[in-house]
This record gives sequence, structure tokens and C-alpha cells, in this order.
Amino acid sequence: MAKTRQIALAFPSGPGHLQDLLHGITEYARNQIHWSMTGGPETFVMSTPELKGWPGDGVIAHIDTKRDVAIAKSLDIPVVNISAAIRDTGLPRVTNDHRAIGHAAAEHLLSRGLWQFAYYGLKNVWYSEERGTGFTERLEREGFDVPHWIATSSIEKKKGWHYWLGELRDWLEAVEPPIGILAVHDNRARMLVDVCRQMGLRVPHDIVVIGVNNDPMACEYAQPTLTSVARNNEQVGRKAAALLDRLMSGKRPPQRDILVAPGPVVERESTDLIAADNPNLSEAVCFIREHYAEGINVENVLEHVSLSRRWLEYRFQEYFGLTPHQFLCETRVEHAKQLLVNPIKMSVAAIARECGFTSARHLRLVFERIVGTTPREYRRTHQTS
Repeated sequence: MAKTRQIALAFPSGPGHLQDLLHGITEYARNQIHWSMTGGPETFVMSTPELKGWPGDGVIAHIDTKRDVAIAKSLDIPVVNISAAIRDTGLPRVTNDHRAIGHAAAEHLLSRGLWQFAYYGLKNVWYSEERGTGFTERLEREGFDVPHWIATSSIEKKKGWHYWLGELRDWLEAVEPPIGILAVHDNRARMLVDVCRQMGLRVPHDIVVIGVNNDPMACEYAQPTLTSVARNNEQVGRKAAALLDRLMSGKRPPQRDILVAPGPVVERESTDLIAADNPNLSEAVCFIREHYAEGINVENVLEHVSLSRRWLEYRFQEYFGLTPHQFLCETRVEHAKQLLVNPIKMSVAAIARECGFTSARHLRLVFERIVGTTPREYRRTHQTS
């Protein structure tokens, strides 16, 4: 019989995105009959320093510090890093495509019709730099200047909570509303929203805020609720486990990081400028977003909102640069894109039904017109990347 491999998981279990990542690792491990997952005595996972002298076969670790790097390299076993806190560790890594996260946030804020933007990042944190770079790259292509405010990466308790909020308040006093701001992650986005409320700045009317991680605790309990770029953390977990499997079998590590594309932008109140400016248009948009999968058309929208076609056409063009029919099609296509890259693979015909298209052919025609490629090509390209 093949020797059972002892696999250690060296990362904190608390944050929600790491729980999703853990789910992806264990999903892969279930199919490996010779894997035994090892954790700490009190929790399922452990810290990197606890690995010293551990006689196992492989590690998936969250390498956040130079000390973690040194410990991981001292182990005579393969180690896969799942953290993007440090730019160069010399260890094989699987992580989210953080530049693509910045691109996605910029696309969403552009769709709100804004013309001023800023980035709230963290010092000496590589993923923060990458998100800021991606955000800036996309907006500069449209001719926008994007100032960055880079805060300290950790909040020290000895200085007092009000000290850190004061720094953020000083920065916000210098911005000119209306402005769209990407915060490096959801907890910092929540801080941003809280300080805006204290200063009398209205979110989203004055300050439009988007975060990263789609953490339910941070996003749903913020006031207003937070729009966020979701991360495909389960996919990171599966790919990290698969890479460790290859390394334990004697394969060479990849020369570059393995990057996983982000999930969708999950829209909530903090970027819903339509609701702040025009409740009638907001009602029409909400109706489309809630019922697009039911095969509705523009006539159904008009019946629901009791507005004239001319008014609706004008407002959609004003806010989105699209007709109501085009907006409906793009909403369906966005959902189709999410389903096409979902690890639970659905047929194109099933996706068409799920998104409110009349047939797979109808989905293909609309998808190709909007995206520039067929659904099958989109799935193949995304999975390859």
C-alpha cells in the first residue's frame, strides 16, 4: 500500500475568505485516499512557527512575514504559499489575481457614471499594491487620475482606535465629492463608511465605496451595506492542494505564481447611486435584476413601474448608455459569465435557462455580441487562465 501523506495546514481559520479556501483544500483532499490532514491541537489549522521539527510530507501555508519564509524554507518538504502579503518569497504560490480584482472594482465604479476616483490601500502589503495597480491601470485608460492613500497595514491597539479613524478623516477632508473609492478589503471599507457618516458625507451620494472579499460580516452589517469584489477562494484552495500533490510526487514547481481570477462584484447599497438619485429608475433596475431569469422583457418592466417607455429609455441612456433591452441582456450575460466559470460545471443549455434566455442559441448570439466570444470559448479561456 502507498504511504499515507501527512499534510499540514498552516494558516489562521478566522477570516471568512480563509474558511472558503479551507473548503477547497478539503474538497480536493477527499479524493486523495493517501492524504491525512494535520492541524493544531485546539483548532484544525496551525501557525507556520509550529511546523518546526514536524515530520510530515507537505504544507499549505499562509506566509505573511520574513520569519514565516525562513521557517518554510528550512523544512525539508514541499510548501505551497497561499498568501500574497509578500511580493517575493521564493516559494510556490497559488493566490487570487489581485490586479484583476482592481480592474473589476474600476469597471464597477465606471458603470456608476463617476468621474473622480481614489484608492485606499495598505503600506508594505503586496496584494494591496497589486489591487491599487489594477484599479489605476483601468481608470487611467479612460483618462482619469487616481490618487492613492496608503494607510498603515496594522492597527496597533496601544495608540487607540480613534487615532486611526482620525488619519482617515484627515484624508477624506481633502477629497471632493462625488468620488468613487476602492478600499483594499471589506474591513477597511467599513471603516471608510463609518468615518463618512461621522463627517456627514453621504454614502453613496457623496462617497461611493467598494471593498474586496465579500465578507458577509463586514458587508451586510455595514450601514449602508457594502458592495464588494468576491474572491474565488475555494478555487485557490483546490489549486493549492493540487500543486502540493504534484510537488510531493517529485514534480518541479511552476516558475510563476498560479493566479485565480476573482469572482463577481456583489452589489449592495454603498455603490447604488441610482437609488440615491432616482428612485423610479432604481425600481426598474431592481425589477430587472430580480426577475431577469424569468424571461421578462421591457414590456414587463414598464407594467411594473408604471412609467412611459420614452422616460425609461431616456433615463437608461442617461445613466448606463444603454437601452432597457440592452441593460436586460447585459444583466443576463453577466450571470451567464459567472455560471460558465463556476467549478460546478453546467451545460450551456442549462445556463441559458438559468439566465432567462429562450435557448442555448439565443444565449450564444447575445453573449457573442456583448462579450466578443462564444460562451464555450469564454469558459475554455477562463479555465486555462
